Amino acid sequence: MNKFITYVTVSLKDTLVYRGDVALYTGSGVVFTLITLILWLNTNTGSPQFYIQYYFFLLLVGLICSSWNSIFISRDIRFGRISPFLVKPIPYIIHQAGNNIGEKLVKLVFLIPILLALGLFFRFTFPVVAPVVWLAFVISVLFAAVINFILEFIVGITAFWLDDSEALREIYGVTSLAFSGRFVPLVVLPLFFRKLAAFLPFRYSLSLPLEIITKELPVDQLFPLLVIQFGVLLAVIFLCRLLWQWGLVRYTASGN
Repeated sequence: MNKFITYVTVSLKDTLVYRGDVALYTGSGVVFTLITLILWLNTNTGSPQFYIQYYFFLLLVGLICSSWNSIFISRDIRFGRISPFLVKPIPYIIHQAGNNIGEKLVKLVFLIPILLALGLFFRFTFPVVAPVVWLAFVISVLFAAVINFILEFIVGITAFWLDDSEALREIYGVTSLAFSGRFVPLVVLPLFFRKLAAFLPFRYSLSLPLEIITKELPVDQLFPLLVIQFGVLLAVIFLCRLLWQWGLVRYTASGN
């Protein structure tokens, strides 16, 4: 645990060095979400308060669950930079997790004032839900964050087999955007795509906690869906461990 905290601390310090870039990245995500919200508010479809609550929570949950490590993992594999971690007592994935958490903590510092300003401008109100719903929401956010991180890690370690995984990352990014609820709420998708989303991991990497907190789901469905989400979490962890072990068999270190 101490070593993991050290990774997070180092990531915090490194991120603060580039705080201007981090602020721009955070701002770009806010602009994209804000434009989408404004478009929905001008369609006269559904409740305006639903869209305000949905995209407000999307900004927060989207950041907490975000992961962007696949490109760095691919690069580390191609240039042989994972070799030192293979002889260290702490796994490479823990190093990546520490970096991920450290950078997100800095981004939260930039995001919270923006959320407060947008909340005042759009007259945001918190949904009135039972405590059990808030508990389910928090649990679902934690599960979603781990699922998304592991999925990104899986995409990254395809570099064991692919010289250039850029195309795969693009396919993953577009599919995730469409079926995770980041672009549009899944509830507004046609029935066929909503059913398809239920069988893909992307819903459980972001959309589910948003569905919970915006009252799209009845209370009696919360526990079964959390069980399914936990099952998805275990499945992606198992797949990740399996691919990592197979990848190490064919790994040949090169470069630095």
